[in-house]
Amino acid sequence: MVLGHEYAGIVEDRGAGAADFQEGDHVGVDPNISCGVCFYCPTRPCASLYKPAGPGVDIDGGMAQFSIVPVNQLYRLPSGMSPERSAFVEPVSCAIHGIDKAGIKPGIRS
Repeated sequence: MVLGHEYAGIVEDRGAGAADFQEGDHVGVDPNISCGVCFYCPTRPCASLYKPAGPGVDIDGGMAQFSIVPVNQLYRLPSGMSPERSAFVEPVSCAIHGIDKAGIKPGIRS
């Protein structure tokens, strides 16, 4: 298995269900593939998380020359964003989500 679960890339080819993306689009990859149908999916981590597969965890990931990713796991990024910065989109979003969930706000400490 090829490692790499926090990555970004450029669309080289797309399947029939990927009409919103074009070849050449810069994309970030959400590696947390869930089932999309269970009770937990809309509100919190899926009960069957990774059962389909997680890139870089269960299936080949971002260190491969090419990676096949479900279209609903892709997020369009600005075309001028460097690949090095693009790879940080997923881990930074996790940190921001944690800050939001914890209710951390800027201001004076008590």
